[in-house]
Amino acid sequence: MFLKILSKSNAKEILMLLNEYDELYFGQIQKELDKPKSNLSRILSELQEESLVNKRTEETDDDGRIPKNYYSLTNLGKMAVEIYQKEDKMVKEKEKKSNDLTTCIIGNNNQNIGNININNNFMSNNSFQK
Repeated sequence: MFLKILSKSNAKEILMLLNEYDELYFGQIQKELDKPKSNLSRILSELQEESLVNKRTEETDDDGRIPKNYYSLTNLGKMAVEIYQKEDKMVKEKEKKSNDLTTCIIGNNNQNIGNININNNFMSNNSFQK
């Protein structure tokens, strides 16, 4: 179940955001990510069930305000962020190698095309006579 939650839509964004800000209340997360409240609430609950996120409810005075729920990463959540960061690093490395290979292939093709042009010029300038 652990990897399943990490692959869910918005899980990475939430964990990375909490890693950046340490602790945020629900409204701040919703504003930053611009996600529907119902989706955000569901994924935060799932992250909490998997012990990736802590939830702290603000204590309120008897002023009638709705208490805010604050979210922060657990140690397990911090480890999940490290996994995401390693994944990002691997993707960048793969893209770099792919770009290097493409550059190499294009460079070799340009060199070969140049050789073909040189050979064609040689053949056209040196017509054989019978």
